[in-house]
Amino acid sequence: MQTIVPASGIVMKVLGPQKKQNTAYRFMTFCVRRRVPEGELVFHTLTRQMILLEDGQPRPEDALIAAWFLVPEGCDDKKLAAQVRSVLQVMKQKPEHIRKYTIYTTSDCNARCFYCFERGWKRTYMTQQTARRTAAFIAEHCGGKPVILAWFGGEPMMNPAAIDTICSALRDAGVEYSSIMTSNLSLFTPELAQRAAELWNLKGAQVTLDGTREVYNRAKAYVDKTMDGYMRVLENIRLLLRAGIGVSIRLNMDRYNADDLFALVEELAVQFPGEKELVIYPALLFEDVENNPKTRSFAEREALYERLFALRDRISALGYAKKIRLRRNPVLNMCKADCGEAVTVTPEGGLGLCEHCLDQNLIGRLGEPGFDKTAEAVCSERMPEIPACAQCPLYPQCIRLKICDISRNCWPGSRELTIRMLRENMATEYDAWLHPAAHDAPDESETVLEEIT
Repeated sequence: MQTIVPASGIVMKVLGPQKKQNTAYRFMTFCVRRRVPEGELVFHTLTRQMILLEDGQPRPEDALIAAWFLVPEGCDDKKLAAQVRSVLQVMKQKPEHIRKYTIYTTSDCNARCFYCFERGWKRTYMTQQTARRTAAFIAEHCGGKPVILAWFGGEPMMNPAAIDTICSALRDAGVEYSSIMTSNLSLFTPELAQRAAELWNLKGAQVTLDGTREVYNRAKAYVDKTMDGYMRVLENIRLLLRAGIGVSIRLNMDRYNADDLFALVEELAVQFPGEKELVIYPALLFEDVENNPKTRSFAEREALYERLFALRDRISALGYAKKIRLRRNPVLNMCKADCGEAVTVTPEGGLGLCEHCLDQNLIGRLGEPGFDKTAEAVCSERMPEIPACAQCPLYPQCIRLKICDISRNCWPGSRELTIRMLRENMATEYDAWLHPAAHDAPDESETVLEEIT
């Protein structure tokens, strides 16, 4: 038995080594396995340890028992994991400062995507006064630590002046910052790309492509009908990459565009050959229909997931999939909404915790003292467990929030997708163990669904 990733120290401090009993043993529910040429990788989602059981070697039962890979037949795995998570939550220290800021420069957008979750929202813009107040708020609450700014919308590039003001004020105040952006990228120019790299310290941008040229332009429905949005966005992806800004392309898949996305991936490979700073990943659109059997049959849902898996495999084969390593730490929060060190700033100066809940569950406003603890608690409230939790290997790292459309629901297809992604991470971790110089450091972020969202 080889230890590829050691167990989390904080988890093992709670559990301690398991003592051997005179009884029959089985692998714990939380063990995820993957074959490799040398044998079988086993990752424990509770202890965070990954081992290699080598082919042709006797199974080291005592070591597997001590490390909680093997447990007595009568062990209540879910109850044990719940107890560990409860203790870890009590031990967790709340962050003293706010270091992650999602900033809506505007709730307006130059596209009219048919699936937009912001449909019907009031279209407002952040004023220069609010931008200055935003910068002052960041400087006051960051504790002198570096901060991450996430430009969001609407379409944030419809109000670049607000970004300029916030970044200039932070720079003048001596606050260290970097930024990321979610954008359709249609409004960038060479001048703005240079400003993004130099003043905004933009490290990465996420853009959504819904298909090849005709499919994309129909889905985006840009207000400017004279613009070929697809060609403009491809041009601007290249513009950002040349400016040293990484680009992540999300492919929104549903049953109507699945085939076209395969053609899109091949086209992107031609447009951006060997581009190391470009990441492509697919995600299902309208996942909420999984809970509505009248909308889609079980067979149709399963077929769509199979198409998603196949598309992920093709992206990986072309070299555009992000290689993500395993988290070393236990999962104690879902996302920015419940991490304790992030806020969202609305165009009108409202303070919230979730970028998808503009003007809902606000915890305060710029210029007003203190935060609404009741609203904070609402954003952290979790969904009750379901029967499937008892046999799910993901249970120790699964957190579902009531306010979240992404994490609130749980269905077999999404669990299978997460396990598949976890096995990919295991393979990446194993390759890093074999060839450490060729890999970045392991992921220590607090967000569970970074790649999916």
